[in-house]
Amino acid sequence: MKTPEIAILSATLAHRAPHIAAHISAHTAAAIATAGKRAASLATRYCNGTVRPDEYEKRHATIAANASALLEPYGLSATATGDPRGHCLHLFALPGAAPLRGNTWGGGESGYGV
Repeated sequence: MKTPEIAILSATLAHRAPHIAAHISAHTAAAIATAGKRAASLATRYCNGTVRPDEYEKRHATIAANASALLEPYGLSATATGDPRGHCLHLFALPGAAPLRGNTWGGGESGYGV
């Protein structure tokens, strides 16, 4: 994620949870961007055969769980995908929360790609 995309994510998070300070939303956006980079790196290494499948599954689940824990106060969850050609971390609105506008070709049902 480039800096403008992190800024957009930060603003989106701040808008979704006005009770959370803006600098906390900015830190959360940066942490989510880092999680997206880790997911992309892991997916690339798995596709290249440099990561064992059991290690990949464990780390893949950990990245998604940690990102979801960070996003829960904003009414969002995260799903890590294994395809390194696109976004490897997708954010989705939790049931009952305000919808999240997607930034991928798949539209809103594909989530917000990180």
